[in-house]
Amino acid sequence: MKLTDWLKSLFKTTALIGLSKIAGFLRDLITAFFFGTSRSADAFNYAGLFTAQPFILFGGLNGPFHSATVSTLSSEKELKDNRFTQEQNILISQILFYSFLIFAGLGVLVFLFCEIILKLIFKDSALVQEIVIQTKLMIPCLISSGIIGSLFGVSCYKKNYTSSSISPLISSIALIIMILCFHKSLGANVLGIATSLGVILQILLQYFELKKYNFIFKFKESIDYKALKLFFYILFPALLSSTIGSFNIYVDMFFCKDLKEGSWTALILANRLIQLPFGTLVGASLVSFLPRMSEAENKKDEKTFKLILNTELENLTFILVPATALLMALSQPFIEILLQRGRFDVNSTEITASIFFFLGLSIITSFPREIATRAFYALKNSKTPFIISLLSIGFNFLFNYIFVKFMDADGIAISKTLTSFLNSLILIFLLRKFLNVNYIKIIKIFILGIVIYFCAKYLYLFIDSINSLNFLINIFDFINLKTLFNFGISGGISLLIYLGLSYIFIKSSTISTT
Repeated sequence: MKLTDWLKSLFKTTALIGLSKIAGFLRDLITAFFFGTSRSADAFNYAGLFTAQPFILFGGLNGPFHSATVSTLSSEKELKDNRFTQEQNILISQILFYSFLIFAGLGVLVFLFCEIILKLIFKDSALVQEIVIQTKLMIPCLISSGIIGSLFGVSCYKKNYTSSSISPLISSIALIIMILCFHKSLGANVLGIATSLGVILQILLQYFELKKYNFIFKFKESIDYKALKLFFYILFPALLSSTIGSFNIYVDMFFCKDLKEGSWTALILANRLIQLPFGTLVGASLVSFLPRMSEAENKKDEKTFKLILNTELENLTFILVPATALLMALSQPFIEILLQRGRFDVNSTEITASIFFFLGLSIITSFPREIATRAFYALKNSKTPFIISLLSIGFNFLFNYIFVKFMDADGIAISKTLTSFLNSLILIFLLRKFLNVNYIKIIKIFILGIVIYFCAKYLYLFIDSINSLNFLINIFDFINLKTLFNFGISGGISLLIYLGLSYIFIKSSTISTT
């Protein structure tokens, strides 16, 4: 498959997810402007571990509920006019009900016992109280985790990627509006309130989308329905795998809790900025990847299965390697341009940029894991990713223990990158019988990535040394135009060098020819 053809099929979904990512970026800009890397910002981000994080992890696109729902519905027959059958209505109703039931129970437990647990973790009692308040305000996020994931799965099964792709946009817009309107009257509490409001609006959007396909809520108490059994058969190992994988975040929190104020917020911001290119490209690709892989597996079409898998790996490598190189080389000016204003000061920029640099490599160490995991789901095998995720906790704890004591929050970023690398390596090895990628091209792409890293780094330093551009510094208060100019020129030239060299040495716009 030619890269140009692959990009065309990816463009629409990428654009839609990109809108949500841009809105999320603007949300982070507004949050950073008003709250910086303060204790209140730390409290909100710590509270998100117990509420918003499960929502993203379990309820997000390509999460366990989404994947289980798509895989289950793919095994069912549907009406020719694209409506749901009566059996599908019953199945979807049961999925939504039990998804709500699972997380409602967890929500009650978190509401009742969060303060007791937090006092065992954190020494700062004032910080604990702020975290407790934010956690309780965001309980609706936790309760909604399974429902939204299942609704996303239904939409994607119907090949309606629009609503599920732009759904996170609603949460970001709600948070932006609420902060701008109520940050003075509500203070930091506006963060938790707005986050829950955004989740509720997402669910309403997805539910009304289902009505287009003649969805009617029809619940049966019996769980003997074979498709529902298949749903739980796929879901629980995937849910456990995601849960185990999320423990890495709590391991990171454990090692970060005693570091200087703002470290956790800086880590969260750096990771979100990494997710801007990574989440957009990989997320958009995976939205259609799993249904295509599941369809090929259901038809026992191994040739097509291999073709899709190898094309995905090779094409994403071609795109993400230069993105990683540029972001790492220009991490300091990148953070300064995007975030340094308001309460986000020079100190905030330094700590965030340093973490961002070490997290940059996780872009190319993580995407093979994401692809391989979905390939196993398509093969109706969610146990293998679960076992590998279990192993990754030990890797992450070990790497954190080694690096944090010497490098503070940067050590957490290094640990995340190394853990994702080992995770990807093992999963790809286990899928080796399906792989026939062109390793020579992959090696060439990585070599070119290293070349443009140094090009971007030293071009920026050279251009920055030209004193004649100093007049640009103070034109606008909200952005340093000299830094923006230097960043754009060095990054743009380096990208052109990559494209030129790739044309010369790879000699084809067709990355995957399998």
